[in-house]
Amino acid sequence: MREARGRIKGYDDQRFRERVEVLGPEVSLELLRGAITTVCLDRLGVLWDERYGQLVAYKNEHGDCNVPTKWPDNPTLALWVVTQRAGKDHLSADRVGRLDALGFTWDIHGASWETAFQKLKLFKETQGHCNVPHLWPEDRALGFWVAGQRRRRLSQALAMDQIERLDQLGFEWDPYTAEWETNFQKLTDFQRTYNHCRVPSAWPDDRALGRWVNRQRTFQHSGRLSADRFQRLDALGFCWDADAAVWEIMCDRLAAYKERFGDCNVPAVWPKDRDLGQWVRVQRTRRLRRTIRTNQINRLDALGFTWDIHDRAWETKFQQLKQFKQTHGHCNVPRQGGQAPGLGTWVNNLRARKDRLSPEQTQKLDALAFEWEGRDWDVLWDERYGQLVAFKKQFGYCNVPRNWQQNLPLANWVGTQRQWYRKDWLSPDQIQKLTALGLEWKRPASAPPGARSTSPMRGSTRSIGSG
Repeated sequence: MREARGRIKGYDDQRFRERVEVLGPEVSLELLRGAITTVCLDRLGVLWDERYGQLVAYKNEHGDCNVPTKWPDNPTLALWVVTQRAGKDHLSADRVGRLDALGFTWDIHGASWETAFQKLKLFKETQGHCNVPHLWPEDRALGFWVAGQRRRRLSQALAMDQIERLDQLGFEWDPYTAEWETNFQKLTDFQRTYNHCRVPSAWPDDRALGRWVNRQRTFQHSGRLSADRFQRLDALGFCWDADAAVWEIMCDRLAAYKERFGDCNVPAVWPKDRDLGQWVRVQRTRRLRRTIRTNQINRLDALGFTWDIHDRAWETKFQQLKQFKQTHGHCNVPRQGGQAPGLGTWVNNLRARKDRLSPEQTQKLDALAFEWEGRDWDVLWDERYGQLVAFKKQFGYCNVPRNWQQNLPLANWVGTQRQWYRKDWLSPDQIQKLTALGLEWKRPASAPPGARSTSPMRGSTRSIGSG
C-alpha cells in the first residue's frame, strides 16, 4: 500500500475514513480529511516505501535511478536517493536488496566517471589525442571533466585504477609541457630549413607556431620562462627581441624581392606586399633620424639598398644617358625631342649644378666623356650636316653606312635623323635641308646605282672629319 502510494502519487483512504469520524461543519471536509491522512501516514513512518515507489516510477520514465540532486519535479525524492547512498550500511538487507533489484547505483561518482571515460575514448579515436579543449563546444562537460582529472591527481584524490586506465589511453597529465615540446620540435625543423628561428606571426604554413614563438618572448620578458627552456631556445638561435625578429623577417622578404627584380626599390604601394613597401620607406626615414642600428644598415647595404630615393632617379637618367652616348657618340642631348623625355633637361641641369654632385656621380660622368661646358644642339646639328654635305660631295649620295668606322658619330647622326623624322621631332627647316641634300628617309639596302668607286661601301680610305 505504501509503495503503491509512491508509484501512483496518491493513497486510497477508504479504510482510513471507516475508522475516523470528522466532527464539525461540512465546509472543507474533504480538504481536512486529506490533510489529516497525510500527517498520520507520515507519523506512522511509511515514507521509505513511498519514496521507493516514486523511485520505481522515475526509473520507468527515465530508464535509471540516478535522480538529479536538485530535481525540480521532486526535490524530496532527490534528497532521499542521496540519503540511501550515504546510509547504505544502516539499511536493512531487505531494502538494499530491493534497491539492487531496481538497478540502483550506489557509487554515483564511479558511474559518472565511467561514462565520461567512455566519451574520452571516443574523442581519442576521432581526434588522435586526449586533450579535450576546456570549452569544447561539442561537449563542454567533457572538457571540464578532463581538467578535473588532472586536478584530482595533483591532490591525490584519483584512484590508482583510474590513473592506470587513463595512462593506457595516452592521457597527458601536463598538456602544457607536451604542447611546448611539440612546438619546440616544430621550431627545430623550421630552423633546419630556413637557418633561423624568426617564424612570422601569421606564417601561412603554421600560424599556431608563429603565435607560440611570440608567447615564448612574452614569458621570457615577464620572468615566466624556465631556465631550462630558455637555454634550449637560446641554443637554437632564438631571437628574443621581437622588434629585431620582425625586422629580420622583413629583410628576408626584401632579399627575396631583390632576387626576383634585381633591386631593392619596392614601390610604396606594391599590391603583392603592401607591408614591404611601407617597411622600405620606414628604413630610409629611420636612417635620416639616426634611429636605425648599425648592423641593420650593414645588412641593407649588402643588399644594395638605395637610401636616397633621388639617387635612384639619378641613376635611371644616367643609364639613359649612357644609351644615348652609345647611339649618338656624344652626351649632348637636345632639350627637345630625343629618345628619353626629360633627358635633355636633366643633362643641362647637371652642368648648372656640377658643384652639388657627389664625387662618385662626377666620376661616372667623366668616365662617359661628359662635356661639362656642352655645346648648343643647333650648332652640333649644323656641324654634322656639314659633314654629311662633305660625304655626299665625295661619294655622290647621303647614305652613310651604319657602322662606318671613319666617322661613326656621323653614321649614328644620319640614322637618328631618320628616326626623328618618323617621330616628327625634326624642325621644318631641318627636314627641308636634308631633303634638298638628297637624304633618303628610308634607309636603302645598298649603295645606289652609279655610286662612285670611292664609295665607303667599297673600301675608301679617305675620311671625313668626325668633329
